[in-house]
Amino acid sequence: MVSSTIRAPGGASQQRSLFEQPQKPAAPIHPLARKADPASSQAAAKEVIESGAAANQMRELLTWLRGQTESFTSLEIARLSGMDRYNVARRLPSLEKAGCVERGRIRPCSITGRPSIEWRAR
Repeated sequence: MVSSTIRAPGGASQQRSLFEQPQKPAAPIHPLARKADPASSQAAAKEVIESGAAANQMRELLTWLRGQTESFTSLEIARLSGMDRYNVARRLPSLEKAGCVERGRIRPCSITGRPSIEWRAR
């Protein structure tokens, strides 16, 4: 078997196959902060990714959407699922780029009455 030696923090080494994939939660496909954003936004984006919070939010959102038979706006998803409205709105584009959700038609949101995009799981 082909293997490599990995140095863990503290200098300890582990042997693992080159074909073994590290177990990392899926992270958002696109950057959470733009290069021009302030340092505080950059730090917050880094924290959300490194802590696994973004991946957990994406998993929770996708699991909820897969349990639905109809499409909803991001605000409707947040209200019905109990998830934070801003996290829902931030994670939908990443899930779309990953091919897990798709945009539907634009229609009035049942909560605000404003034209909004419907989202559904693929």
